[in-house]
Amino acid sequence: EPYVSNLMTVDTIFTRVVWSTSLGDRKLKVWKHTLRGSMPSVEELKAANRMYEEEEQTRADRFGDLHKAIEDSRKQLDDLAQELAQERSRSKDLEASRQELQDELDRLRQLFGEAGLGHLLQDPEALKRFLGLKQLFDEAGLGHLLEDPEALKNFLGIKQLFEEARLG
Repeated sequence: EPYVSNLMTVDTIFTRVVWSTSLGDRKLKVWKHTLRGSMPSVEELKAANRMYEEEEQTRADRFGDLHKAIEDSRKQLDDLAQELAQERSRSKDLEASRQELQDELDRLRQLFGEAGLGHLLQDPEALKRFLGLKQLFDEAGLGHLLEDPEALKNFLGIKQLFEEARLG
């Protein structure tokens, strides 16, 4: 048995009766106006327009959200760029400080080496004992001798003389 599973419009013909009158000559004109093809109704056009406006609003909202996300990302990127510049500046400052400290350490090593005390920089306990000795020299009013290696040698030489003479 034959059946219909789907209907679709193949061709549409619109016929309209159009009329006009003229009161002056008392004539009535009537004619038929025939249109062939599918012509959307006003209600269909209004519905299509509402759907289009809703779709455009959805796109505009989406575009606004994307624009806001882009602006937020740009702000984050600018903040990160500024933070990176600050960190690079801080890194340069730290490197300069490190270099100054390294130069100071090299000078101290040279001074300790020239005074024959280079081993103190290798042994922390020996350095503590030396600093205790420095405190004793300072308390005795002889701290200036530790600043001048030649004066210290002379002072130690006098002590040896006293010990040899059995006076000290």
